[in-house]
Amino acid sequence: MLTHWNDFGSLGFHRRRSPGLAFDVFDGLRRDMERLFAAYGRAETTPFRPRFSLEDTGEALVVRAEVPGLEQKDLELSLEADTVTLKGERKEVVPEGYTPRRRECLSYRFTRTLPLPTKVDVEKAEAVLAHGVLTLTLPKVKEAQPRRIPVRTGSSEQ
Repeated sequence: MLTHWNDFGSLGFHRRRSPGLAFDVFDGLRRDMERLFAAYGRAETTPFRPRFSLEDTGEALVVRAEVPGLEQKDLELSLEADTVTLKGERKEVVPEGYTPRRRECLSYRFTRTLPLPTKVDVEKAEAVLAHGVLTLTLPKVKEAQPRRIPVRTGSSEQ
């Protein structure tokens, strides 16, 4: 049986383009590279980078970072007036007497810096690690906090 040969593999050049599929080419290429490296004993091709979310509550900024499998001793957090830096390390632990046959959970180190949109009060910052999520509550400095301005009614007589 004859089969149509596709020189472009999963790059998707044979498909019609639409605006929502602009990055399909790169996603396919990334998946192919991951499969290639996995076949040669390396399951992950990109280093671990925790995902951040940043929310503004008015008086404070709340930063959440996903750090699954890490404990307090594995993390280092530094804070300046307008920048948060998170460093961490995960070490592969093999129990004594065991020989690893397959490794997909590799050791890694990461450093991630997040610029903040306003200055924060470093002295009042709090960090809590629970269920693999690091939550930072960063109160804003007084100048950066929103203020309510009362609206007065003006008299119609002048």
